[in-house]
Amino acid sequence: MDVKEKVTIACARLCAKDMRPFDAVSGSGFKAVAEELIKIGARYGNVNAQDILPHPTTVSRKVAELAGALRDDIMPEIQLALSESRCAITTDMWTDDFRKIAYTTATAHYIDSKWSMHCHVVFTCDFPNERKTGDNIRKELVRRFMKLGVCDATLKKATFVTNQGANIVCALQTYDRIDCSAHVLNTVLRNTFAEEFVANEVPLVSETVQATKAVVTFLKQSGLASQLKQTVSQEVPTRWNSKVSMLKSVCSQFEEIEALLESRNNPIMEGVNKSTLKDLIEFLQPFKDASDALEEEKRPTLPLVVLYASALRKHLEAAPVSAVEAVEIDKLKARARPFLNTKLKISLLHKTATFLWPQFRQLRMLPEGERLEVYAHVRELLARITEAMSQGGEDETNNDVREPASKRRCLGLFLDWCDEEDDKTPTDEMEEYLHGKKEYSCSGVSDLCDFWREHEKEFPKLALLSKRILCIPATGASSERNFSAAGYIMQARRTCLKKESMDNLLFLHKNM
Repeated sequence: MDVKEKVTIACARLCAKDMRPFDAVSGSGFKAVAEELIKIGARYGNVNAQDILPHPTTVSRKVAELAGALRDDIMPEIQLALSESRCAITTDMWTDDFRKIAYTTATAHYIDSKWSMHCHVVFTCDFPNERKTGDNIRKELVRRFMKLGVCDATLKKATFVTNQGANIVCALQTYDRIDCSAHVLNTVLRNTFAEEFVANEVPLVSETVQATKAVVTFLKQSGLASQLKQTVSQEVPTRWNSKVSMLKSVCSQFEEIEALLESRNNPIMEGVNKSTLKDLIEFLQPFKDASDALEEEKRPTLPLVVLYASALRKHLEAAPVSAVEAVEIDKLKARARPFLNTKLKISLLHKTATFLWPQFRQLRMLPEGERLEVYAHVRELLARITEAMSQGGEDETNNDVREPASKRRCLGLFLDWCDEEDDKTPTDEMEEYLHGKKEYSCSGVSDLCDFWREHEKEFPKLALLSKRILCIPATGASSERNFSAAGYIMQARRTCLKKESMDNLLFLHKNM
């Protein structure tokens, strides 16, 4: 028996004996432990595992120690970023399923001196046993940050990104705050597909969605899903993106599912209209694409809000059609338009972020009046930065920032809005950026930090402004992901886990 086979048997026994998932042996943490044990074996030969494996309590204490050391390393960077108004904070709340304890989390987003983007969980702490009013939430956030050395005055230099819950909006009413764009898009679709409207106005869509949901549920519960080449996805009621995944998982193997169910004399697929299914996917896919792009955390996302808002409005401008199925989709588009226009609020901050993407600095997706407003706003911010630099002190541009080229390589969806050639002669930093003759290579939003690092000396004030604005995420997805991780930690077998251990584990998981 070779070495790998022996290890495989040991891993199989681990999963069976300790009731661990099979993928536990592929985790980076497990591999690190295995590497360490191999090194010990190579150095000392045969060693009794019991002699070197620590007691669970020792591990718990070491987790607290490692988390404390990492906080000491990370917090000075976050404190500096906050004090220099180049840090954003996402925050959210969650209640665990077992002990019904409410938790609040905060994640810091900032760009460092080398133009690297950072996203660090700051804390995940239990919320006091009191009403979750705006005032109580604000006090708890301030208290938690104070414990980490961040005073309220410094905290006010950050921009918060949260959902639209009335209590969190109330809590942060004296702070700079923007809505999570993904939550807004989810709200738009939830209102568009209101139960009464769908049942009365687009019955074919309603029947198709309900029938598709029934098909997926039956396939899962009967075990027939295992006979398909690809899995079928179930809908998560609170996530519209999951509805798209469900519809696509059925549409992509429509004939296979149909044949499988017919072989069992089950007529359930008769309620699924394939043509409507395709039209519905085509209607929903742009919303999913927008949400997915806006929820990324390793690149700037705020500049994308204006672009996706414009693209979605264009998508909803439906041309009249005669097919019955398409007529219903047109009704959905007509219903979605006012919700998108009223719910997705595009502020000066969003527009300024798009302006700082050189590919779209002429803001051709906006009416001329809005363009001029953005240019005037940026000039005012640059003037304040100039004044602060001349005085050698801190400026206060962050408060105002957060209030309400040739057709080269570019994101295809936004091609119509790429910049055009300009004959004006630049007279200052703003004019040089807007009308300069240089070819700026920054086709993707992923290149933005590289662009401003390379042009920091050429545009020092705009670069400073970029560092303050581009760190702000378009969504609060980072904090939501933290609670997804919390769900893996807080399980039926770990209900006695200390709240401090939850905080430490999540801090290390995200920041190591």
